[in-house]
Amino acid sequence: MGKSIVDDGQRMSLSGKMARHVSTQMMAGNGIVGKALAPSGATVVEQDFVPDPVALGRVPFSSLDVIPVRPHGTAEYAFLRQSTRTNNTAVTADNAVKPTSVYSVTRVEQSLQVIAHLSEPVPRYWLLDNDQLSGFVMNELNYGLRLAIESKLVADINSTSGIQTQAYGISIPVSIRKALTKLEAAGYRAASIVLTPADFETVELALSTTNAVEHMGLPFDPAQRRSCWVQVVVSSSETTGFGHVAGT
Repeated sequence: MGKSIVDDGQRMSLSGKMARHVSTQMMAGNGIVGKALAPSGATVVEQDFVPDPVALGRVPFSSLDVIPVRPHGTAEYAFLRQSTRTNNTAVTADNAVKPTSVYSVTRVEQSLQVIAHLSEPVPRYWLLDNDQLSGFVMNELNYGLRLAIESKLVADINSTSGIQTQAYGISIPVSIRKALTKLEAAGYRAASIVLTPADFETVELALSTTNAVEHMGLPFDPAQRRSCWVQVVVSSSETTGFGHVAGT
């Protein structure tokens, strides 16, 4: 025979033959009355469970924290990019030839590049005697990689054909807002603003002075580093006096 167990939480569990016997009796309806999980006429749907915890928001500390990443299985890859959008939609009479719109795409082929470095030789016994040394070296290597990747990212963006530019106007906040307008006019949604630490300091000091009348209408959140509701990222890879407003 099976046995019933009452644990510390005062919950009874059935195991062995007893559990199988009770479940068989309930399925057969032999004198055991059970309540349905869902009322009559209701539809039971599958419940999704995501094992990863839903984390709270984090303030990004570099442009790598806001740039989406897509892994590739091979070094070479290709994608299709739209190059033309000519919308010729117009009112058309019955039996008339409909106008033709042009939506051209081009195939872009690219390849991944390797960014790597090594540390100088470290005596083996130093690593064995000091448990923190290997972690220190690893953190330094990762830090150097992030700096190099971020610099490569900024250089690639600046060399991309077709990016828009916004001249400096009155102040950095005003210039950023005008750049956001250009991005929105092109049909894109702003994702992040990248500035140097010096330029971000200029923005905060300008908004905290008594002469900041021209900035009063511009929303700015210094705690979350948001300007015009867009995330601001401080990066040393930028050039002082220049910044980037990136779309999604």
